[in-house]
Amino acid sequence: MELNIVKKILPKEDILVLLKMFDRESEPSLSSHIDLDKWSIKLENAVFIHCYLNGEIIGTLAYYIGEYIFITHIAVKSEYRRLHVAQKMLDSLLLTAKKDIKLIVRKDNVAAIKFYEKNHFQLSEEDNNEYVLIRKAEPSNVHQYEVCVHCPTYNHSLYIEDCLNGFIMQKNTFPFCVVIVDDASTDGNQEIIKHYAEKYPDIIQPVLLKENHYSIGKSRKEYYEEYDNKSKYIATCEGDDYWTDPLKLQKQVDFLEEHKDVGLCYTDFSICDAEGNIRDESCFTTDARFPILTFENHLLRQGFIAPMTWMYRKDLYELIRQDMLTGVTDGSFVLALEFFANSKVAFLSFNTANYRVSQGSASRPKSLAGIFKYRKGVYTVQHEYARRYLKSDVILKLLKREEIYELLPIALKLKNTQYIEECKQWSIENNLSIDLAYSLYYTQKQLNQISSSYAYRLGKFLLKPFSWLRRKLVKQSDK
Repeated sequence: MELNIVKKILPKEDILVLLKMFDRESEPSLSSHIDLDKWSIKLENAVFIHCYLNGEIIGTLAYYIGEYIFITHIAVKSEYRRLHVAQKMLDSLLLTAKKDIKLIVRKDNVAAIKFYEKNHFQLSEEDNNEYVLIRKAEPSNVHQYEVCVHCPTYNHSLYIEDCLNGFIMQKNTFPFCVVIVDDASTDGNQEIIKHYAEKYPDIIQPVLLKENHYSIGKSRKEYYEEYDNKSKYIATCEGDDYWTDPLKLQKQVDFLEEHKDVGLCYTDFSICDAEGNIRDESCFTTDARFPILTFENHLLRQGFIAPMTWMYRKDLYELIRQDMLTGVTDGSFVLALEFFANSKVAFLSFNTANYRVSQGSASRPKSLAGIFKYRKGVYTVQHEYARRYLKSDVILKLLKREEIYELLPIALKLKNTQYIEECKQWSIENNLSIDLAYSLYYTQKQLNQISSSYAYRLGKFLLKPFSWLRRKLVKQSDK
């Protein structure tokens, strides 16, 4: 019989349903001394720990996070209390709690008092009917922060507030910091960062450069090191991407604390355009029951892992050869492959972030030639690591095939004869057809010709009122 623990933030409607579900389980009942509807509004700012058995919620614990952690509600269905559900939920909270934990308990609730005393809670204060119990955070001289977030940014003034708000909304039982390194932006990006740093000085640690380091090939690693040395884990998020799950850091720390052999974990994510409109809701389909990945099944089942969803161990990061992270098209690919080579890597199936597809950055070039150069560099790095760590002909063929399917259509459009001939020769040597890559290019070319024709544009214009009416009817039917 396996109990599953999940942390969630719930809307008011779901909280009210939950309170009513556990109303009769409390002694006395919740509704006898509080207004459930008003309390559900108050609990919108709380984090819930649910305990599931065979898909059924059998216990819940709610707490607030501020200067300290305050447990405001805990309940277990009576028929499951022998399974130590309350203890399992409390253990989940204690696992990563780096702050004092407080709660209020009625003096006549002897069983609850004994339970908390067993978990090292002590009397703090009392009134006529209630005790305030407190469990002091265990002192730690090793880490000032549990997580240091790396946030490189340049000319992201249109997007940086989404990114910063994703940091600020995090709800954690531990301290964290965000080191945001602006590479001498010229679009007002630094002024926005300054404003957030003044408002949230405990979280936002700005480094506002006066000279653009990327243009002169200078590393920005040194600006993160001071805070890395005070932290246990590192997370990443560039200034034009942003987090959408307020429990992102908490969930990943929980996972890494429970799985000591995992060096890096990452999550599902969505893709949005420059304006924030979602293009793809989910990018991965890996079975959540098997989160631990090898390099082989990562390449076969996943492909790209978005850095803004990563969290990894700082001590393992320090052991990785830093020279491998310089002089490459995209250091994040190298770093991920180093973690695959030196530890276990885990995929967590929940969605935590939006990956913004905007033009102009190093990983999102504007021109076809820039895209070709960038992706060619990425595949070169992947080939090198596949040879070094796997020595697998299957993986090398897979990589080369994917490279051809992606880059050959661009090479055809750019008339890059050298690369086209290389693809032909490689395909002949390995008995693989490149017809698919050719067909992708010519099919897209035909589609472009059709969409740019006068007849297509006229038909699209004439059908525009009908498209508008259809969308309106769909919205009404959804309501």
